[in-house]
Amino acid sequence: MDVMSLNKPSRVRASSIASADERLAFERLLVDLSAQFANLAGDQFEIAIQTALSRIREFLGFDRCSFGELLEDGSIDVLSTSAIEGVAPLQLGNLSQDLAWYHRKLRAGEMIVLQSLPDDLPPEAVAEAEYCRSVGFRAHVGIPISVGGRFSALLAFGSFHETRRWPVDLMARAKLIGEIIAQAIARKRSDERLEAALVEIRTLKDRLEQENAYLRHVVHEKMPQGLTSHSPHFLKVIEEASQVSQTNATVLLLGETGSGKEVLAQAIHDASARKDRPMVKVNCAALPSTLIESELFGREKGAFTGAIARQAGRFEIADGSTIFLD
Repeated sequence: MDVMSLNKPSRVRASSIASADERLAFERLLVDLSAQFANLAGDQFEIAIQTALSRIREFLGFDRCSFGELLEDGSIDVLSTSAIEGVAPLQLGNLSQDLAWYHRKLRAGEMIVLQSLPDDLPPEAVAEAEYCRSVGFRAHVGIPISVGGRFSALLAFGSFHETRRWPVDLMARAKLIGEIIAQAIARKRSDERLEAALVEIRTLKDRLEQENAYLRHVVHEKMPQGLTSHSPHFLKVIEEASQVSQTNATVLLLGETGSGKEVLAQAIHDASARKDRPMVKVNCAALPSTLIESELFGREKGAFTGAIARQAGRFEIADGSTIFLD
C-alpha cells in the first residue's frame, strides 16, 4: 500500500486526534524516511532533506515545512525548506528576526503549537506577532530537536491560508523526522571534518617526503658555519642580515663567485622564524633551460614524456621556509 494514499488532509485538519489509519501510514512514512537517511551519500544530502520535508508536509497537510538550527545569537539558520505552490519557501540562511520568545521556548525543549495566529501568541511575543502578520502566518508548529544533548535545531510547519488544528500525537511523532535529519547533518559534518583532517595529513606527509628527499640530496654538502669578522664593513653586513632575517622580505645578495653569498643566505635563514625547516638551495646555472619550469614549479604525472610521477617544485618544497636562488 502506498503511504501517501493514506493521507487524508480533511480528517487530519479537522481533528486533534489522528485516526488509526493515519497513525499507521505515518509510522510507515517514518520508517521509509529513516531507511533513506541510513546510508546517505554526501552528494544526495540536500535532495534527501528536501524530499523528506516535502513528504511530511504533504502528509500532514501543511503549506510549508522547514528545518533549521538555533544559533547562539538568537537567530535561526534555515538549512532546508519545502512549500506548496503559491507559498514562498523560507529563504535559506540566517533568519535574522529577533524572535526571543520563540527561540527561548525551543531552547527549553518546548513544542510550540499555535493554531490561530497571531491570537494564540502571549503578550510578550511582540516580535513574533509582528512577524506572523508580515508573512501571513495563520497557524504554526515548531518542534525543538535535540542535537548532542542540547536543543539546537527545529522542525517547523506553517499554514498561510487558514487557522488549523493538527493531531497532537502525530506532531509529537514528527519530531523523529527532525531527529533523523539532525543526525544525518551531524554525520555529514563529521565526515567532512574527517576528510579535511585526512587531506591535511596527506599534505603534511607529502611535504615531509619532499623535504626528506631534498635533505638526502644535500646531506653530503658542507654546511656553512657562523659568520665572524673583524672588518667594520662586514660587521655592518652581518647586522643588516640580522635585521632582515626578522622579516618576510625578499633579499638580494650581490657579490662575486666565492664571496660567501650562500653562507650569508644560510645565516639569514638560521636567524629567521623559518629556521626549523631546511633552506632550499637552487643552482640556477646548472638547470637545463628545458627543465627550469618543472624544477622550480613542479610537474604532474604525465605532463610530458618521461614524467612517470608527480614531482614537487623547489618553491613548493620551500613553502614556509627559505629558497636560495643562486
